[in-house]
Amino acid sequence: AKIIQLEGTVGSSPAIDRAKGFADYIADKPGLEIIASQTGDFARDKGRQVKETLLQAHPDVTAVYAHNDEMAMGAIAALEAAGKVPG
Repeated sequence: AKIIQLEGTVGSSPAIDRAKGFADYIADKPGLEIIASQTGDFARDKGRQVKETLLQAHPDVTAVYAHNDEMAMGAIAALEAAGKVPG
């Protein structure tokens, strides 16, 4: 999978821990690669905006990892607006 990571608020403990936990998890899985990572500040609208921008820059993305549900919902909205079927 080519993964876009939507990070929480920069410098916050949850964002740091979730990024580290995910990086640790995929470290020994050669088929998984984070191709872009950017903050969405734990917000739905910011997650949507970031996902729209990163989707244009990386149209070959196959997965999204968001640090919370709100950003994931924003990413889903961005995917649907781009004509893609999430899931």
